[in-house]
Amino acid sequence: MALQNINAFPASDLNLLEAAERTGKLAQETQSLAHAMAKRLSLHQQTRRAMRYPLIILSAAILISLYLLMRVVPSFVDLYASFNAELPWLTQALMRFSQWLSHYFYWLLAVTAGIVLITKLIWQRFAPYRCLIHQLMWHMPGLKTLSRAYWLQRWHRSLADCLQAGLPYLECLLTAGKVVHESPLAPVQSALVAGVSAGQPLSEPMATIKQYPLFSVQLIAVGEASGNLAKLISILAEQYELELSLGLAQTLKLIEPLLMALIGALVGIIVLALYLPLFQLGQIF
Repeated sequence: MALQNINAFPASDLNLLEAAERTGKLAQETQSLAHAMAKRLSLHQQTRRAMRYPLIILSAAILISLYLLMRVVPSFVDLYASFNAELPWLTQALMRFSQWLSHYFYWLLAVTAGIVLITKLIWQRFAPYRCLIHQLMWHMPGLKTLSRAYWLQRWHRSLADCLQAGLPYLECLLTAGKVVHESPLAPVQSALVAGVSAGQPLSEPMATIKQYPLFSVQLIAVGEASGNLAKLISILAEQYELELSLGLAQTLKLIEPLLMALIGALVGIIVLALYLPLFQLGQIF
């Protein structure tokens, strides 16, 4: 196919179109693929929107803290130096940190930019690093629900699309495995393929794998028994897509007050450290 030369199309989509050509379902599968790509794009945009506001709040907190530390705190240093008295330890620590930050700010900025750039390059070029991050997110409290919903919906959606396109069963499993090859689901794909190759229903090897929820195993078993496997796997994919969407919304609602509390704590500590000596004028003089 001519599309094989276009890097913008994932390999799983190309496999679906190739299978559709072989089975004479190109028009139907192209429409289904366009719908699936629209859903993926919507999910991607939703994720970016969910992350945009927390990043803006976090950036504002950092900028406000830097301004206070590098512009406001130094003006209090000369004032308190005239007191000729021991300042509270919190004020002393803040002033020392302000002096250190002013002296090494550009070095710190360069090191931070270098770390961000190196991390980005490692993420783009080293698959083992991405696998490690995905593995950590799969088990990390607060993120594991989103991570599991994301990879489960990708696996189920790919498998359902392949089955509906008319691909052979084993080829469908292999294609779905390629889609999640960097996720915690990757190591168990060979067990699924081996079980189906040995004549087992897909639900049997899945039942022995802890990465797959019992709900998926049971619904796939029903699909195998009723002959509606592709349809029920598609329903599972929609369920995990909904779970991911709701999880993103709930996470955003939780992050917003936490970030606001962080800003309040940072600014409050700085202001408290600056004005604490004024509250203790009797001791200072």
